[in-house]
Amino acid sequence: MDLNDLFGVYPNWPLEAYFFIRGKGMYHIKINISFILALFVNFGFSLFLLIEKEMNWLFHGLLLNFLLFLYFLSILFTLIEYIRSANKRYLYAGLLLNLIGLIMYVNYWFSL
Repeated sequence: MDLNDLFGVYPNWPLEAYFFIRGKGMYHIKINISFILALFVNFGFSLFLLIEKEMNWLFHGLLLNFLLFLYFLSILFTLIEYIRSANKRYLYAGLLLNLIGLIMYVNYWFSL
């Protein structure tokens, strides 16, 4: 077993995720990685907005830079999945989540 088998990413396949369900084995669920990453980033940025007043300035900057890195990585994965003709429903949902994340970030930036 190599890393491609472990993570379910093959060179000519869309970036999709494998999930292990206990008692059932390995299932191939066609959810794009960019969609999962966009969900994670939007949830993290929402939590960031809730707790930003109580954070140390150093942790504040590190967390914001990490979330921005994941956001642009999600956009990159979305473009790769578009080129590879991935699952269209999750591709459009990932694009919508990335757009919502961009709107939240721009709103946060102009409120500073």
